[in-house]
Amino acid sequence: MEITGLRDGKVMGNLYELDYRQHAAKLGQQALPIQEVSLKFEDGTETRCSYEQYDHGIYGMVAEHGKVVSRHYEPESEDALRGLLSAARQGRQKNRAATFKIKIGRKPSIRKQLAEAKSAAAPKKAPAKTKNQELEVG
Repeated sequence: MEITGLRDGKVMGNLYELDYRQHAAKLGQQALPIQEVSLKFEDGTETRCSYEQYDHGIYGMVAEHGKVVSRHYEPESEDALRGLLSAARQGRQKNRAATFKIKIGRKPSIRKQLAEAKSAAAPKKAPAKTKNQELEVG
């Protein structure tokens, strides 16, 4: 999904078909290592540390400053990240846009569906006999 903007208070964008297995494999191969982590804590403390310091010391930092309110991972090279994002954007544009089949018409309400199911499951009235021994269907 690519968000392109807002129109009349609605989010607008493009949807692309995606092969998730292929996409996950590609991300695994192209992932950039995390160099630094910027953190903001519940008590207002903001810090920036190497990923190794973050990985080994996060529990101590949380004990000291409270929950992490925001976290931002930064790669070794911002330029490399921009290049990957640009290549991904160009790759998406080669894909065909997703198509959706929209069914026009309303589904019956749940109340109506339940009533129909109840009447279908209700036992049928047995034919009643009249005085003339004729069967009367009710």
